[in-house]
Amino acid sequence: MMVAEIFGLFDRQNTTKEPGDKVAKKKHSQAKIYSVVDLETSGTSVANGDRIIQIGIVLLQKGKVINQFATLVNPRTKIPHAVTQLTGITNKAVAKAPLFDDVAGTIYSLLANTTFVAHNVNFDFPFLNSEFERAGYPQLQIPAIDTVTLAQILLPTQKSFRLRDLTMTLKIEHDHPHSAISDAEATAKLLAILLKKLRELPTQTVKRLVQLKLSLPRQTATVFDEENVYRRTHPQSLPEDLYISHGLVLRKIRPFNHDQAAQLGKYPASKRAKQRLFGHHLEFRSAQSRMMNSIYNNYANQEPQALIVEAGTGIGKTLGYLLPLTYLAYGQRQIVVSTATNLLQQQIARLAIQQLNAILPVKVNAVVVKGSDHYIDLAKYARSLSVIEDSKLVQLLKARLMVWLTQTTSGDLDELNLTRRTSPYFTEICHHGLHTLDQDNPYFADDFLNRRAKQLESADIIITNHSYLAAHAQELGDGTKRPYLVVDEAQHLSESILQRSRQHFNFQAVHTTMNVLGNLVNFTTDRNLNDVFADLALGS
Repeated sequence: MMVAEIFGLFDRQNTTKEPGDKVAKKKHSQAKIYSVVDLETSGTSVANGDRIIQIGIVLLQKGKVINQFATLVNPRTKIPHAVTQLTGITNKAVAKAPLFDDVAGTIYSLLANTTFVAHNVNFDFPFLNSEFERAGYPQLQIPAIDTVTLAQILLPTQKSFRLRDLTMTLKIEHDHPHSAISDAEATAKLLAILLKKLRELPTQTVKRLVQLKLSLPRQTATVFDEENVYRRTHPQSLPEDLYISHGLVLRKIRPFNHDQAAQLGKYPASKRAKQRLFGHHLEFRSAQSRMMNSIYNNYANQEPQALIVEAGTGIGKTLGYLLPLTYLAYGQRQIVVSTATNLLQQQIARLAIQQLNAILPVKVNAVVVKGSDHYIDLAKYARSLSVIEDSKLVQLLKARLMVWLTQTTSGDLDELNLTRRTSPYFTEICHHGLHTLDQDNPYFADDFLNRRAKQLESADIIITNHSYLAAHAQELGDGTKRPYLVVDEAQHLSESILQRSRQHFNFQAVHTTMNVLGNLVNFTTDRNLNDVFADLALGS
């Protein structure tokens, strides 16, 4: 779907008719105009004397730029050095620029009858309105929406929602960050992507988002309301890779299937064989090749020995052990990889497994295994949706999770790139293990830990961490043949085992308790426990 189509679809749902008023009909039949605005300012508070030093406006209608406006503004105050460093705007540059009062009328006319859009609208919109008031204009009474919040909901797995980071991840051209017109243009492109994401959401998910009664900056929540209204007259079929379970839209998880006819062929021992296998995907490295051959030769032996490998930085150690072990194990054994942190687990799953599948003639299936509290409990989450929280943050988290469930196949909350300390809500919805599930759970079949357990049975590679390995080693592997075990970052294994096995004994607390008990027994100025017991008539 092209950008113009995205805006066109979104605009048509907001047209209204006023019977008997031809002028009103004509006015409301026009497509919505989005005024995407970015301000550069001398500081963050108008009340403290901070002023606009640059403004950029991009007007969009049906996905097309219909007007642009950009100007430096003389703030009649000194621009702090830190602001100059950030924006490149100097006091000399604004000395001959117009005052805000000189351009206020033009800006006011441009923005009237539009929908105001900004990346962090709660800064730009009130700041601009304060400047209008100071210049003698009434505040703008137009709807305003925030692309930060929309991105948090519609792009829930992003690591950062700063405009610069989003444009980099989404490959939006953004040559001059902190230049008002460049930021406004980038925000306009971001808005197009977000509206496309919204249009692609299942109708059931959009409906549930509206039911959350989200409290978002300004009129941002109306974006979901209007999309919900649009869906009533424009029904959409559910994509084949999604399904609905008890009101939640979830992504289907494809079972791991092995092509019995697929063959890995002979292990590529020589440099030429590796180069032929790697193709344009990987660069041949001598040290990595020697590591691969050492591992393969050791475990291809009838009586293999435990092997310790010290790999230098940059030789590609992960692929260095995965490739030879895959040739040894594929279709016969599993490979269990344990590493030091959850982050390293994700890196192996995301990068190394992709590289492996890019060069091998067969598909290698991998599953990441962490402690149960890293995963969402669908039943708990579903119950939480019936409560409209006082906390805006919790409601926002619920919305992000709602969209994320249409994307995730693992249910791993770490995919959201949030510190779980962000909200106690995560404690409320996290999983407590397979033993807590029962057949009456409406999401028993959909439960992510349940589905992970089935994947473990047929996975080629299991990626875990040292802490989980120390506690659940017996659960890993296929149960019939001993898997190949790789302890990556092995220097941290003993630390993880000690940390899990260590028991703490607080001598100070015990000492304090004993003193309290001693006083209760032998207290001399009032009745003590000795006296109480002496008065009790105990039967023989």
